[in-house]
Amino acid sequence: LVVAKAALSHDGRISAGARADARISCEEALQFGQSLRLQLDAILVGVGTVLADDPELTYRGAQPKARPLHRVILDSRLRTPPTARLLRGAPATPVLVFCGPDAPASRRRALEKLGAEVIPVPSRAGGLALSRVLRELGARDLLGVLVEGGSRVHGSFVAQRLVDKFYFLYAPIVLGGVQALPA
Repeated sequence: LVVAKAALSHDGRISAGARADARISCEEALQFGQSLRLQLDAILVGVGTVLADDPELTYRGAQPKARPLHRVILDSRLRTPPTARLLRGAPATPVLVFCGPDAPASRRRALEKLGAEVIPVPSRAGGLALSRVLRELGARDLLGVLVEGGSRVHGSFVAQRLVDKFYFLYAPIVLGGVQALPA
């Protein structure tokens, strides 16, 4: 099951871009996101989100989670920095980094040393072969994936018809501007 979620401004933007980001999600939207993380086995983002936001990608809800939430990064060239916050909890909360077949071996070793599992998959025009990523997650009994990536990751999943459900959480703000990123 692939569930995508995006928090958007009223004008369909997910980020203010290079400007100081406005908070888009209200408390109810944040709680809804945690409920999805409780229900699903993995949370997936692209390296762009890791570089821009440095997220932890953890479950922080009140109810206990039966299985650990796997954190999945799509990073074809292994640009995830070793200082990324999501690497601090590995291996207690597993981190899987999917990369292209020609990703630098030195970066792979650095991420693995920090507890991440790096998994090469074939490349496809415009990025990684997402069907192979999902197949690998399924082989690990991760049957529900929450895609919280940015516009490129969401667009790739939608273009390849891999999304089963998509939640759009709209906030009553307008980000506007040429640098604001569309959903």
